[in-house]
Amino acid sequence: RKFVSAVMLRAIGALVVAFAMGKNVGPGASSGMQSLQSELGGHLACQACSWSARSFRFALSGKLKKKKKATPSKVRQSIEEACAEAKFPKQLAVTGEEGAEEYVDFQESMQKGGVSGNLRMEPKQKDNLIRACSTMLQEFEEEIVERAGKIKGRVGGFNWDKYLCVTTTQLCRKPNFQGDEDDEDEEDEEL
Repeated sequence: RKFVSAVMLRAIGALVVAFAMGKNVGPGASSGMQSLQSELGGHLACQACSWSARSFRFALSGKLKKKKKATPSKVRQSIEEACAEAKFPKQLAVTGEEGAEEYVDFQESMQKGGVSGNLRMEPKQKDNLIRACSTMLQEFEEEIVERAGKIKGRVGGFNWDKYLCVTTTQLCRKPNFQGDEDDEDEEDEEL
């Protein structure tokens, strides 16, 4: 009963803060992620979550093989470096209009034909992304470890973006990187 009350108070508190700040904070978002959302804005907080989930997915798929069980120690070892600076683009930029900004790998975008719109390439953009990743790792490590242990098949094939950013933190309405709306049932099949 105390647990339910604490959970409800946390959710109500998050909604009150969100309303007061004019932001759309998901009740699953941690206080650290809520702080980042207040600072970055809702759309960039969602983007930061998605880039972090992508880094976790790459770290897990690089270290865990399909036929071996994802033990908690192997999962922790796999994701411990997921938020290192080297895991993100060397030149990270923010592009787009206010409220619809997104993080982009500047070099990759230039190879594909350039970027359009309001481009910002301050070093703080990468720092914000690394801080968001570190916050997510700190606050959701146990959820990542638990979920990875339940996945049948490739751990890197699981839609971590949807799980962490849409379902768990509710910072995003849809995944930004991995999968699309057609993979709704895929997540259930992998467990």
